[in-house]
Amino acid sequence: MALQNAVDFPGAAERTIVSSGLLSASFLGNVQTALAEFEPVELRDRVTASWEREKRVRTPEEVGALLHDQLPFHFRDPRDPAIAEFERRTAEPVLVLVGRYDRTCQLAGADAIAAGIPNAELVVFERSGHMTYVEENERYVDVVRHFLTDD
Repeated sequence: MALQNAVDFPGAAERTIVSSGLLSASFLGNVQTALAEFEPVELRDRVTASWEREKRVRTPEEVGALLHDQLPFHFRDPRDPAIAEFERRTAEPVLVLVGRYDRTCQLAGADAIAAGIPNAELVVFERSGHMTYVEENERYVDVVRHFLTDD
């Protein structure tokens, strides 16, 4: 929701937080069909190839290129000018939060997200699973508050 807010209100969101942001695989079942039907056709191969590259990206530059190639797929209008604005804004710091014992959005995934985004900060909640904001509420709020108010 924070990412969508940044797109909907350009300039209003200075920072972005990714907290337990991965979906269950059961929600991804229609992605292949959506890729096969994706238009405009001239972007279809680029976007489809980017999904395959996800398995191999390692460097921040590769993550940036992957995101660039996939963004048209994630917008209603694949040529929306907001895509370029979003790419500009994602150069800002990103806070990645994860519970040490999260069985859904595991530490390795959060670590890969943080490693692939320049200026990302990874915070591991040592006494939490997936519900970091409940299990370590005070620390969660403090971390988020500090991130949003510190430059």
